[in-house]
Amino acid sequence: KDHALFLLIISSIWLGCSNAAREIVSEQSIYKRERMVNLKIPSYLFSKISILSILSILQCFILTAITYSRIDFTSSFYEIFGLLIAIAIPSMLLSLAVSSFAKTNEQAMAIIPIILIPQVILGGLMVSIKDMGHILEIFAGFMLSRWGFEAIMINEYDSTYKAEDRLTG
Repeated sequence: KDHALFLLIISSIWLGCSNAAREIVSEQSIYKRERMVNLKIPSYLFSKISILSILSILQCFILTAITYSRIDFTSSFYEIFGLLIAIAIPSMLLSLAVSSFAKTNEQAMAIIPIILIPQVILGGLMVSIKDMGHILEIFAGFMLSRWGFEAIMINEYDSTYKAEDRLTG
């Protein structure tokens, strides 16, 4: 069950990132043209964030519904769903930032695996946080997967244990 929980967290990160990776970079010419007629940056970002958030919420709902019906979780459907949303939205925002700095669609999509691979490695399932060493533990502290996985493990098993304690015995 731990692996399924970890995959849920990684999937929500991947969904958030894949939704937004090409949003801004692919619309640079449209954005520049609309800026000339007084489009405000906050309005543009709010529209992107709103639509992509709704898409991420819908995807997280589908992901939770499929897995919840197949795996015997002790957490409620809404707890898992809420946690996946809490991970997918920041992932989407991170990917929007990548899209704003990228020069091409290809460049934006090439950066996404650079974001996702450390999420998998430093998330806490492959190597427990205690066994990472000081430097990797610091890097793991910046990973959404690490905090999402710890939260879902605490929620699933027992609020008195840390996920890293659960994983190391």
